[in-house]
Amino acid sequence: MTDRLIRITTALAVMAVAVVAAIQQPDPKADAAGFGQMQDALMRSMGNDTETLFAIALRNRAHPQVNQRLLDTIIQQPSGS
Repeated sequence: MTDRLIRITTALAVMAVAVVAAIQQPDPKADAAGFGQMQDALMRSMGNDTETLFAIALRNRAHPQVNQRLLDTIIQQPSGS
C-alpha cells in the first residue's frame, strides 16, 4: 500500500498546469540594451537550430563515414602544429 501511495504521489508531483493570464507587449525603447541582448540571443538560437537541421538533413542524405584513422591523427597532434 505504501509503495502504491509513493508512486501516486510522485506522479502527481510531476504534473503541472499553467494558464496564461495576460500577454504584455514589451516596449523596446524602455530597455534598449535588454531588448538588443534578447534579440541577439534569439538570432543565435535560430542560427544554431538552422545549422543543426542542415547537418541532420545532410547526414541523412549523404550518409558520411568517419575516417577514424585521420580523426585519431588530428586529435593526437600537439596544439600549435
